[in-house]
Amino acid sequence: MVQKGFLSQSAMQDELRNLFEGNPMGVAIMRHERRADGHVTARRVFANNSLADLFLAPSLEMLMQQTVRASWVDHSALERVNKAFSSQTRIVSFEAERIRFDGSILWVSMTSQPIVLGGEELTIVWHLDITDRKQAEQDLQASETQLRDFIDSSVDWFWEMDADLRFTYMSPNVERIAGVPPEWHYGKTREDLLGPNYDRAVWTKHLQTLKARKPYRDFVFLRTGDGVEEKWLSSSGKPIFADDGNFLGYRGTGTDVTERIENQELRDASRAKSEFLSRMSHELRTPLNAIQGFGQLLENDPEHPLAPVQEVAVQQILQGGSHLLDLINQVLDMAKLENGALAPSIEPVDTSSVLRDCLTMAASMVDEKSVSIQTETPDGGLLPFVRADRMRLRQVLL
Repeated sequence: MVQKGFLSQSAMQDELRNLFEGNPMGVAIMRHERRADGHVTARRVFANNSLADLFLAPSLEMLMQQTVRASWVDHSALERVNKAFSSQTRIVSFEAERIRFDGSILWVSMTSQPIVLGGEELTIVWHLDITDRKQAEQDLQASETQLRDFIDSSVDWFWEMDADLRFTYMSPNVERIAGVPPEWHYGKTREDLLGPNYDRAVWTKHLQTLKARKPYRDFVFLRTGDGVEEKWLSSSGKPIFADDGNFLGYRGTGTDVTERIENQELRDASRAKSEFLSRMSHELRTPLNAIQGFGQLLENDPEHPLAPVQEVAVQQILQGGSHLLDLINQVLDMAKLENGALAPSIEPVDTSSVLRDCLTMAASMVDEKSVSIQTETPDGGLLPFVRADRMRLRQVLL
């Protein structure tokens, strides 16, 4: 007994059924119905096992029992397809998102063919799984969008030149960075962009690199031209070859290094100053270490003990030498300060102890000027501890 709603064996030739059953593509035969409100619906009257596998149906019977609408994501697209089916209009490679039995989404490309079986107008629909292709397209589109975002926000621009070493492409952000539109470069060689005072020896070497079709990095040149601002640019590129080995040109990046070049002399002067301070500081350490060493020998000589007055004087020498060494270390810190690498050493500091050291080192100057320094606290006690850099606090007090 034939199940109601399905084609009988007499309505389909055995050859046609066998063709559909053995087809690796998902095949369905659809019957269409137009309701009184004009809405067109369709239901499957035949499906092969490949279609059941495509939708991950637990069985062919469950696939046949499922409503077609339940497998569509975009019901408006389903409505358009059903109208085409009911009007016996053929569709070719119609792509749509569909829903598998496990709830996952797949992309299907559908092609239809109107047929008449058993005197009834039906539609054969072939289903091709294009999920992998769609995913690849989406990934490619996402990559292209990501690349465009990188290009737009980059401090570099991208360029290409042909086999004659003439520019054929500049990324749009070259105008924002270098001040000239991409079209300004087209047809020009890099030699056309060089300034008149550029080092020809350097250019000749770079030209030899290009003619040898070798990659290069950080070629710096002065760009000039009518109506454009002179700028120092840096370029890096690599040669491009076809599969047959033919040279196609170069592809690479450009960077505006005008500020870097203009500040080079200042950096050189700063570096020379830092090197000078470093050498002088190390040179000063040698005699100071000798002073400190001999002072400690005098202070700690058990065979020739110092008189009280001499002992005070030696202690003054040692304290002064220690302070000078601290100052030398501060000079060495200047290089770190210029590089933003100097950080204070914050710790609990006994203010009274630091103040006593400062007063001792300043005693000779105080006597020389015939003045006196007095210290006092509101309660007559010791000064409080503070969190500070001990060496710099002493420097401020001195």
